[in-house]
Amino acid sequence: MEPHETNRVKQIHTDFKQSIWLDFIDREIMRSGKLQQLIDEDGIRGVTSNPAIFEQAISSSADYDAGILELSKTNTDPEYIFFQLAITDIQQAADLFLPVYNEEVSGADGYVSLEVSPLLALNEAETIKQARELWQQVARQNVMIKIPGTLPCLPAIRTAISEGININVTLPFGLERYEAVANAYIEGLEDRLASGQDISKIASVASFFLSRIDLLVDPLLSDKGQNELKGEAAIAAAKAAYALYRRIFSGDRWQKLADAGAKPQRLLWASTGNKNPAYRDTRYIEELIGPNTVNTAPLATIEAFRDHGNAAARLEAGPEQAIYLLEALATAGINMTAIALQLEIEGIHKFEAPYQKLLAAITEKINTSQTNKQIPMEISQQAMETINDLIRINNDRVEGFNKASQDLEEQYNGVDAVFSKLASESQQYVVELSDIMQQYGGEVVEGSSTSGLLHRTWLDIKAAFTGHDAEAILNECERGEDAIKAAYLDALSPENELSPELVQVLQIQQMGVIEGHDLIKAMRDEMEAIEDDDTEEDETDETSEEAVSEYQGQNAYAPEPENVEQEEEWQEEKNAGSGYSKLTEFFINELKDLLWAERELVETLPDMADATTSIELRNAFTMHLKETEIHVQRLEQAFAILGLETDTRKCEAMSGILDEGDEIISATEEGTAQRDVGLIFAGQKAEHYEIASYGGMIALAKTLGYYDIAELFVLTLDEEKTADAKLTEIAETRSNYAASTEPAKD
Repeated sequence: MEPHETNRVKQIHTDFKQSIWLDFIDREIMRSGKLQQLIDEDGIRGVTSNPAIFEQAISSSADYDAGILELSKTNTDPEYIFFQLAITDIQQAADLFLPVYNEEVSGADGYVSLEVSPLLALNEAETIKQARELWQQVARQNVMIKIPGTLPCLPAIRTAISEGININVTLPFGLERYEAVANAYIEGLEDRLASGQDISKIASVASFFLSRIDLLVDPLLSDKGQNELKGEAAIAAAKAAYALYRRIFSGDRWQKLADAGAKPQRLLWASTGNKNPAYRDTRYIEELIGPNTVNTAPLATIEAFRDHGNAAARLEAGPEQAIYLLEALATAGINMTAIALQLEIEGIHKFEAPYQKLLAAITEKINTSQTNKQIPMEISQQAMETINDLIRINNDRVEGFNKASQDLEEQYNGVDAVFSKLASESQQYVVELSDIMQQYGGEVVEGSSTSGLLHRTWLDIKAAFTGHDAEAILNECERGEDAIKAAYLDALSPENELSPELVQVLQIQQMGVIEGHDLIKAMRDEMEAIEDDDTEEDETDETSEEAVSEYQGQNAYAPEPENVEQEEEWQEEKNAGSGYSKLTEFFINELKDLLWAERELVETLPDMADATTSIELRNAFTMHLKETEIHVQRLEQAFAILGLETDTRKCEAMSGILDEGDEIISATEEGTAQRDVGLIFAGQKAEHYEIASYGGMIALAKTLGYYDIAELFVLTLDEEKTADAKLTEIAETRSNYAASTEPAKD
């Protein structure tokens, strides 16, 4: 840029009234004066932060080491230490932006965002509690607390706004969720105004994520041969959201709030760093420049725009084109509601992962400071060998499930979705394990295992797949899952002398493997039941094809609609009671099983709570009873969504688990820790069954297009995992040891 040339970044605000914020923060950028330079020269008007940004800042430099050591003298909780460090940074940045905030009486800009723990993304009560704490501790009028726009946290957004807390809502990817976020903001303002409090100083943004949409949609379009639509989904969705913003923040309802001084909740374009080299690196800024909006961009994107960006008002241009593109995407078979749900779920986990790494990095810095002992080379080497073994094993699993997906007959596309999910999980495990290897300075292996039980099992699987027999494939997959379960059990043996941090990572992965095994087994059992039913139908001298045709009321089986019109036609047939596919039948039967199981748990958990010795365990069962009652309501809601009467079917697996719980109570002595250990075992068996079941049901619901049901079950699955983790914590920190000290009965 020439010395007297207009700064392209600054021009966006001066000419087009859009605010550019920086999506980055660390101590170096403030200490060096770089952030102040960005404010002065580029007109940067705010900062956003997230766990990944802080993880990078704390893990990759020594800037925070002294603070970590000082804080650890009084409290070694890594989350406490992180927030104390982050609050210091946010306060310093907020002070730098205070002149920007004071440019206008209403405080239109100059905000710095700090996010609540990503681990609370589905927990309303804890989210609002932490939001209050962070707001009070930062104690700056130009701070925004970031709250995820998940369904459970929408009430937290409303409550925070009603209490006068500035909120940056993160993770909305779709139009329906964005509208719900905007309404939560308005409802919060209405609550505050009704209580006679000032609403003129409250600010909020709704962060609409962009590049991740195209990153997910583009490969789907390639598969469908719709390359001309690639790169269009995110921009079209953003323009549609802006049209929705203009409608929401107008009219009589909003005008009443505006008359009292309220500011609209601005749309903030997030995830604007381009991740596809085929696209222009500044496209997610250039295409969405428009008034009363915010674009938060990584430093590299801001520098690119300064160098060769093209500032022009494009956001309001061609709204009809955005509608056309969204319709074209739907016609091409891209369900943007499903895309938004998938991105939200992935987004939660993508923020959780760096947050866990951040906490682990803080713990490691504390441990390193407390001891100068070096890990013996043989222990380190053993750990590396164990990690590499699991990398090979997970590569086996990915290859096997991908082969299964390819060889399955078309009619089993629901099973295919589960295989793809499990393959993706193992791919993620490989990434995590490879990262750990690199942290140890070890060499990461490539390829799959060449010896051992798992390799032989997967060789059998690959041979069996050529027959396109779904039941045979599921049988072989269960053998494979048995083998990988054994591999993780061996890896976690004390003989391998793994660090506590590595043990924690492997235990989390092991839980996923167990879920996969139980899911495959449940599907195989159901497949056998369906095959038995088919055999009975054959005995009535009808071919299986004729039976299906008669049952479904259609001449041919078509597992996936070719276009929107066909999808609507099938849905009308379904609603008219013309019958369901086998996969839908399977789904409904599993709903019946789960509802029976959850209702039985509601009856059983009070007895288990009463039988405990530990108050902590009793409280855990009591708390989960309340959650289970909600799980029952969600399952009943799922039946309502399907237009079906609520129904149950005895779940033999859960029945056996509950019977075992009764036997434990009868066989153990009241008031002993041994009884608690037994109850925890029974409780965790129930949790593992439900975790596997809900995980599979989410995948099937998405395949069948029941996205509302999938979202309900995502909430339940998270609560089941939390309950299981709580039981593990109680066992490891109290009950197991207490039981080990009790004398055996004569």
